[in-house]
Amino acid sequence: MTTHRAENENENNVEITDLHGRCYAKLRECRQVIRSQLESTTGAIKPVVFNDSLLHEIALALPQTVPDFKSIKGVDASTFDKHGKKFLEITRQYADELEILREKISSKPPISR
Repeated sequence: MTTHRAENENENNVEITDLHGRCYAKLRECRQVIRSQLESTTGAIKPVVFNDSLLHEIALALPQTVPDFKSIKGVDASTFDKHGKKFLEITRQYADELEILREKISSKPPISR
């Protein structure tokens, strides 16, 4: 029985890890779009928006509200005010998907052999 539960948990962890990875990739795409826009409008070369480690933390936290987003270490108010809403839209989508995934996981029967 324990083995089956462990297999379910590993499968579930893979699905959740995949979701966070997809969110991270989407956040990086968003950052690249913002950087490109800033480069063309301001002439700045590779402007700092959010670094990779911060995007990773955001992808893991999946904040759904402005206060949740701003509470992540490394997110300052001015950067959020300039660009954060775009990133928040992404994390909300993935947070919704995570909720659906968790509901699916909780209703999934154990693997039987």
